[in-house]
Amino acid sequence: MSATPPQHASKPLFSLLRTRAKADMQLLTNLMTATKTLSITAAALALISTSNPTLADVPVSKPEALIFDEPALIQKSSQTLFTKAMASIRDKQGYTVRFAMLKTLPYGETPDEFATELAQQWALSDTDVLFVASPKLARAGVYVGEKAASLLTPEIAESVANETFAVAAGEERYGTAVLDVSNRLIAVLSGEADPGPPQVKLNEVVQTYKTKEETKTDRKKYITVVVVVLIISIVAPLLQTYWYVRDD
Repeated sequence: MSATPPQHASKPLFSLLRTRAKADMQLLTNLMTATKTLSITAAALALISTSNPTLADVPVSKPEALIFDEPALIQKSSQTLFTKAMASIRDKQGYTVRFAMLKTLPYGETPDEFATELAQQWALSDTDVLFVASPKLARAGVYVGEKAASLLTPEIAESVANETFAVAAGEERYGTAVLDVSNRLIAVLSGEADPGPPQVKLNEVVQTYKTKEETKTDRKKYITVVVVVLIISIVAPLLQTYWYVRDD
């Protein structure tokens, strides 16, 4: 009768170690996934916090200057002209117009909503007008006080924000855009007829392609050149060989 071979203790131990190793690898994978998720979340929150300004990013109270240019995109000369024109309107008509250029506007809010929110923070009155713009948008938001709205109606205010400002702002000429707004507001808030938005002139279309006849002519020229080059490349070696043979 043959003896039963002894059971080796190493087999259960190996199985146990393998199971433990799998568990450790799974735990490590879970930790790496969690760390990656946290990193992505933190980066997203940081991006949102830097690209989504709040009212804390602008002056707490209304600035003394009539124009606030956070990204420094409006030339000083344009700021001076705007300030003089709006100061004249304030002194003669009693309406105060302010312009705030911010680096960016809050995500999830329209420019008009943010303009109204900022007007509330600055405690603007019913004779005040506030335009808010950002280089990331080729339009402005506008708040118009109740008394100012008797002249600067919602329709005109919307046109100034979406059309007058947008024409030059779309070409990144922000100083010109601010002055366009100023010129239109001078007329409107003085009780004169609204001059309307700037007339956009369509640039003359310049032909940048060749006509069919020009293409045919050029093609003939190219074919002639190619043929001449081929002839030279074939005939020249033959002539050279001929002269060598002749000399021999």
